[in-house]
Amino acid sequence: MTVLSDQDIRKELGENIYIYPFSDSNLKGASYNLTASHLAWSLKNKKSIFRSEYKDQKDVIVIEPGDTGLIETFETIWVSQKIAGSYHSRVTQVTQGTGHIGTTLDPNYIGPSLIAIHNHSVEDIVLSSSMIKKNNDSEQIKFGTPFVTLSFNYLQTPSSQQKTGNSAGRREVLSKVGISLNSEEEAFIDEKFRNEDKALLKKMQESEPYKEVIKDVQKLKHSQRSLGSRLKDDYLATCITGSIFSIVVVFYVMIILFQSSFQSKSWYNSILGFMPEATFLSFVLFASKGIEDKLKTK
Repeated sequence: MTVLSDQDIRKELGENIYIYPFSDSNLKGASYNLTASHLAWSLKNKKSIFRSEYKDQKDVIVIEPGDTGLIETFETIWVSQKIAGSYHSRVTQVTQGTGHIGTTLDPNYIGPSLIAIHNHSVEDIVLSSSMIKKNNDSEQIKFGTPFVTLSFNYLQTPSSQQKTGNSAGRREVLSKVGISLNSEEEAFIDEKFRNEDKALLKKMQESEPYKEVIKDVQKLKHSQRSLGSRLKDDYLATCITGSIFSIVVVFYVMIILFQSSFQSKSWYNSILGFMPEATFLSFVLFASKGIEDKLKTK
């Protein structure tokens, strides 16, 4: 498997990877950072650990010492049969006392990701939560602190599984550990774009951050096509100048080798006198083209 770089992820957005909400600031060199939604529960007491106010902070998730928080990511992810992924801890959180994260993203999964974080420290672990606030008919997204990193991988051959068997947000896992969702939490997970890839694609395509990414990708593709055309033209020009130089040299050598046969020809003396200049000029043309190509590649 090959890990996708930031450029690979940008190219695959809208094709084999959907992410909503998407933020370019969360896209790193070879991964994407995910943030916490307001859906978070204590494994110890099965209750919500989201706090609208906590000390001097608002809209945060609080994991108490010795407890494990089960947190739904704010972002909804879909990947095709060609993509898999893995979730990793962030140094920022681990150094505060959280446990390591290590789980996988299966091909064809859609939904928010359920992440378990254990608090090994003696202090509360506080994570800023992401929120969507509606202002009239528009949505304003407030991204919280990233708490898990997702890396994507190309599969050597596409997965044969059409569905992962895992529900959006892993509701079946929450049920097994005894966590029941209230109506607001169910509405969040049941939202259409968190369960259907076409609805998720539409939601992502309507967002401004995605539109900006598409513009950048199109500019890059155009630049690559232009570079490819220039390289092709340069290669052709180098071949032509090289061929001219070779033909002149071969012709010059033939005139010298077979001068006894050509001396009687009326054009012989004229051509023989011109050949040194022609050879030199063709060599200069070929050499200068080679130097120009070398400079362009640096």
